[in-house]
Amino acid sequence: MGGNSKTTSVVDGARIAAAPEDRKPTSAAALFAGRGDAGRQPRVAELKARRAQRLAAEEEDINEVADAFIRRFREDLHLQSIENYNQMLARGL
Repeated sequence: MGGNSKTTSVVDGARIAAAPEDRKPTSAAALFAGRGDAGRQPRVAELKARRAQRLAAEEEDINEVADAFIRRFREDLHLQSIENYNQMLARGL
């Protein structure tokens, strides 16, 4: 298969250059041609597994961020409560 061979054809009076012979197929059907469903299934399963791992990692990250936010919120609430108590004591109540 020569990469430099160019063929032309005439369609409706216009010359059209044909694709080089060594060009790889680009359609999904062409990529899986000759493999049947067996070639497609492992790829889909692999992609699903990767997506599940990525989602689990993102969920862990979200949980860590949420836990940190809740901790900071509780600390701020506690400090605010102490400040309010100290202000109440300063007023003599």
